[in-house]
Amino acid sequence: MIKGWAVIFRRIFLGLGLLFSLAAVTAQAQQTTGDILGTVMDETGAVVPDALVTIVSLATHETHVVKSSSSGDFVANLLNPGNYSISATATGFKSYAVPSITLSAGDRIRVNVQLTIGAATETVTVNAQASELHTDSSVLSHTIDAKQTQDLPLNGRNFVQLVQLAPGVNEGPPDSLTNGSKLDDRRQSASLSVNGQSDVLNNEMIDGADNNERLIGTVAVRPSLKAIAEISVQTNTYTAEVGRTGGGIINIITKSGSNQFHGSAFEFFRNDIFDASTYNFGNKLPKNELRQNQFGGSLGGPIFRDKTFFFGDYEGYRQIAGTAPQSLIVPTLYEKQHPGDFSDTGGPVIAPADFDKAGIAYFGLFPAPNNGPNTYTSGYKNTQYSHDFDARIDQIFNPKNTFYARFAYNNVSTNSPGPFPDATIAGITINPSFIGNGLGSAKDLAYTGSLNYVHIFNTNLLLELKAAYTRVDNQSFPNADGTNPNEAIGQPNVNTPISDSTGLAPIVVVTGASLGGVLFQPLKDQDNTFQYLGTLTYTHGDHNFKIGGNFIRRQLTSFQSSYPEGLWIFLDYPGLIQGNYLNTQRSLQLVVPHLRVSETGVYIQDDWHASKILTINAGLRYDHFTPYTEINNNISTFNPANGTLQIAGVDGVSNTAGIQSDWHGLAPRLGFALTLAKNLVVRGGYGIGYVPMNTTSNANLKNPPFVSTVSSCGFFSCGPGFTKFIDGFPVPTPTNISNPGSSIPDAVSPHFRTSYLQQFNLTVQKEAAGNVYTVSYVGLLGRQLAQLLPDLNAPPPNTCGANATCYTPLRPYVSKLPNVGVIGYFQTGGVSSYHSLQTSVERRLSHGLTMNINYTLAHSLDNSTGLSEEGAGGYGSVPNLVDTLDYGNSALDIRNRFAGTINYELPFGKTASGLRALALKGWQLNTIGVWNTGTPFSITNSSDVSNTNPGANNADRPDRIGSPRVSTPTVNEFFNPAAFAAQSTGTVGNERRNALYGPHYRHLDLSLFKTFPIRERYYLEFRAESFNILNMANFATPNASLGGSNFGKITSMSTAYAPRQYQFALKLTF
Repeated sequence: MIKGWAVIFRRIFLGLGLLFSLAAVTAQAQQTTGDILGTVMDETGAVVPDALVTIVSLATHETHVVKSSSSGDFVANLLNPGNYSISATATGFKSYAVPSITLSAGDRIRVNVQLTIGAATETVTVNAQASELHTDSSVLSHTIDAKQTQDLPLNGRNFVQLVQLAPGVNEGPPDSLTNGSKLDDRRQSASLSVNGQSDVLNNEMIDGADNNERLIGTVAVRPSLKAIAEISVQTNTYTAEVGRTGGGIINIITKSGSNQFHGSAFEFFRNDIFDASTYNFGNKLPKNELRQNQFGGSLGGPIFRDKTFFFGDYEGYRQIAGTAPQSLIVPTLYEKQHPGDFSDTGGPVIAPADFDKAGIAYFGLFPAPNNGPNTYTSGYKNTQYSHDFDARIDQIFNPKNTFYARFAYNNVSTNSPGPFPDATIAGITINPSFIGNGLGSAKDLAYTGSLNYVHIFNTNLLLELKAAYTRVDNQSFPNADGTNPNEAIGQPNVNTPISDSTGLAPIVVVTGASLGGVLFQPLKDQDNTFQYLGTLTYTHGDHNFKIGGNFIRRQLTSFQSSYPEGLWIFLDYPGLIQGNYLNTQRSLQLVVPHLRVSETGVYIQDDWHASKILTINAGLRYDHFTPYTEINNNISTFNPANGTLQIAGVDGVSNTAGIQSDWHGLAPRLGFALTLAKNLVVRGGYGIGYVPMNTTSNANLKNPPFVSTVSSCGFFSCGPGFTKFIDGFPVPTPTNISNPGSSIPDAVSPHFRTSYLQQFNLTVQKEAAGNVYTVSYVGLLGRQLAQLLPDLNAPPPNTCGANATCYTPLRPYVSKLPNVGVIGYFQTGGVSSYHSLQTSVERRLSHGLTMNINYTLAHSLDNSTGLSEEGAGGYGSVPNLVDTLDYGNSALDIRNRFAGTINYELPFGKTASGLRALALKGWQLNTIGVWNTGTPFSITNSSDVSNTNPGANNADRPDRIGSPRVSTPTVNEFFNPAAFAAQSTGTVGNERRNALYGPHYRHLDLSLFKTFPIRERYYLEFRAESFNILNMANFATPNASLGGSNFGKITSMSTAYAPRQYQFALKLTF
């Protein structure tokens, strides 16, 4: 039966292999497997050709046999990570054997074989250990092995925290779209920055297959820690085998079964009773409630010994997390009991005849005060539940044909209700809390499956093929979604099936509290990714060639309106009751865009063992990333060259809305590894990598006529019939840019280019006493980087103030589009530079100790903007000067960073027995430590002084008139506020972008294990873990809005901050 299946799979995949050869598409083979290579020599150092080298997996007995070339060299490619035995035989020589050596993904382990003259029946056994020295590769990489993955203290058991500890890597920007605190992705943080690059530009993979969520650039699927064998992190001068990254390559290698059954059952438990209180800036507040459980198990083993293996796991997560109390200004109890009568606070008495039906209904949603005459104070409970499982089947058909299939599944549900209690409006019970206080509910579903086949034609020629599918469905909804409360109270066209506008329309009361949903909900981001990969590996003499490619096809749905139910602003509660709004606006999608994009790459790589001490890694890669298309042509963009709106499929415009395909993409890679002495290696390299930066909602081409907008207006200017809150909105119709007050919110340049980075490094590695010391210079130069301009149509600096009649004629496109205001614009053309010194000391498991301690000294400059920032800090205030005016410290410019991990099996009681052994043996200590300098930030004017963005807040930067330094920064004065002053009206300030740096960030996590043997192969492990054990406060950047009451003060904590927390766990393993 197995033989029959082998024939079937071989025919199918060899057919696919022919297709790949014709299409010339890229594989990621070396990203999931490793190579064992070396040179066979005799006792005199002369090479021995035609020696047979046999490499056997200790877990599955999978066998690879290769023959040494005329130069004595051998290489075994496409080896799965794990432990292997190596043996070598040649006529006239004794057999040579290495009982065990550990191979990680991406490794090129050199095992040089020295044969001794004698009978083949005699064996020379060598106890070798894989070195951390990279003697045959120029790639800068870091491997997180199984012990670190399973044993280090991780808050939430999130593998991303391990990646953040690699040299050159950090936690990413504090406002990252991927840190779990934004609507776009409510799962645990996936934010990380590699070598100063944007957090959304990493290439995430599972077993070498694409694992990227394309719409916002986050990770798609996260396997449980129990499913992870190791994590490979590559940060500079990648081989030609991989592309699509401006940052790092994070490749998760999943576990497979073996000839022995292995399994586990576990539960991790946390409760606020053990935790420290949150830093509250001197306020006496109760401790936030916390209840958290993570539980699950795993099982792997043989189905048929030496042939078929399985592995599977499940992990559940339950968290209830309270928030700090918020104090909000609500109507007094008297005002609640006597609607319309505000005389108790010196306000007016409003006759019922003057009540606005919608205003009085909203007024009834506010709770009565519970803390003083007009204050409501309350926290709320965030809940998050998740179910994750993974499964993998491996099949060895015969020594020349192997196959595996893998599946991973995540399902996360989150709810964040807000501080107000449920209330009733028009007979409908809802939670009316403003979405700025609670993010509503979210459902994040993701799963992926892949197939992998390897065929060995002969000892020198191998073929690997992959196919994979990934589905991501991230959805976020306001609290009252689906209830249509505004329709129930009689407001026309506020709740509408268009854009799923079915929640409670948001209101802001300037002197009070806010209610309802707000920006960007509901949100539905859906990705379907189909990928096909292949590589052909050929060994010829000193050369190891790899030729291959990949094709990725993505189907994307991006459904998100800015103001789907509108937004109303009222001065006070009397104004609300009367329906007298100060301002309102609405923007919603009329259609759901179904986007299509593809990614194609081809490469050739040669790893040439040029001499006994020198290996050259040379490669050439080509990548092409298509612009977005939409299945019904429902996309458009603005063309500044002719001042027109380009609609896909209209008047000869292409299905990309006229955005040109960028055919640049040729990426050479060249590196070397030079062994100067037995334990000393010098490595270096240079390479170019291309990456698409048309990500986030700004790239989705949601512009007129596929949106409907009501431009910002007041009750006196919104037009007849719309003077009161109850009047609602007109029927949504497509925005016509010929109408006054129209805008083009998300234009993309017709010449949007594929960004590229030049990467280079020079590295020295020295091994001593089992430790490897590494010193590297690492650099990157970015070109054609994304630049997100808040308004391409901004008037130049002027003194018009809010006088539209004055500034409108100054807009650069007024002659072509006289009625268009803001044109949001996404272009390429940015540049960056990153230079760093990266040092580390690393030790693989030896004498019970594993460690990695690294330090990075770096400086990053750019005139690009992080895609999570969207023009913060006054970026792009003068669009035609962005290249010079906004060139400064990168938003991810962290100058100094230490990070380290240690696993240590305590050496107590080695000779003890009985009860003494039970008490002393089996202890292990693990720690994670991080310290880095702060992230940069910009000083801005609280209101626009240059008048390039009329009416906006924090849209431009002021003048610096003195030194911002203070001798001892505190939360009350982190920098000198007197060092800044608003520039003259209608001019540009002299303050640079990101010129100041925020507070340092640090934490120390510790865990202590005790393992109890139960019976043979069965162990019970008790864990006590502490996160931020020293209870160090980590602050956010200070308030940097000149003119604000808290200017120069720190009033909030870092999004990565948590007080000291304890976690306990029990784990059964066998």
